[in-house]
Amino acid sequence: MKAVLERLQGTDSVETARTVAAVARENRVSVLAAGLAYHAFNSLIPAAILAVLLVSVFDGVPALLDLFSTATGVRTDQFVEPVRRATSESAGQLRAVVIAGVVLVWSSGRLFEAVQRTFTEMYDSEPYASLVEKLRDIVVAAASILVGTLLVTALGTWLVYATDEWFLRLLAPPLLLVALTLVFLPMYYLFPRKPVSLREAVPGAAFAAAVWVVSAISFSLYASTAESVELYGVAGGVLLLLSWMYVVGLAFPLGTILNAVAAEADHDLEAPD
Repeated sequence: MKAVLERLQGTDSVETARTVAAVARENRVSVLAAGLAYHAFNSLIPAAILAVLLVSVFDGVPALLDLFSTATGVRTDQFVEPVRRATSESAGQLRAVVIAGVVLVWSSGRLFEAVQRTFTEMYDSEPYASLVEKLRDIVVAAASILVGTLLVTALGTWLVYATDEWFLRLLAPPLLLVALTLVFLPMYYLFPRKPVSLREAVPGAAFAAAVWVVSAISFSLYASTAESVELYGVAGGVLLLLSWMYVVGLAFPLGTILNAVAAEADHDLEAPD
């Protein structure tokens, strides 16, 4: 990446965008995004199973499926009774919790490695010096992605149900943008494992947050209006979810490249002649 920056580095926004695009092609960011989407989806499935088991304790499965149907446009009527039966057996619940927990831990670890590899390749970072440092970054990555997903889900639910309060609908996206920027900021500050100031970490975090917000609104509107999602049922919902995960997966490495390019430009401007 350093060689690409030396060839293409510019200081204005157009040159910065061109440099980001060049570095993205050089590092095959699309492949990194596909890996992130794959591991995120693998983490989401066991997490969803654990969530269903949790709400089943309070007999909230029908309400949860109804919320999912409203937010995604996928009809879930046929799943209410099978899910209720599956979660009513104590032995089945325990077995599902164990399996989902093991898969979630493994998938989350793979997701962290994919995210960390993105930062390592962009910044040419050295391997971890200690296990404590690695565990710290694992917690930061898990918390950032989990909180980000919950915030995006809350936005989708808000946009679905707050149909009459237009000012709330207008207020939700900018509030989510600020919240996600703060959520993602620790990753862009800690993960490079090189001296990075908060000011240098903000552009990438804000870019990733903006992509999450815009894509969440776009896919939510598409899911609620497109006939194909309802026509293909769960398969259509899964494809839509994978598409969204790929888009937000692109946001993380592109934000990392943006920070690296902007930091290199600042260092060039500050260097003496």
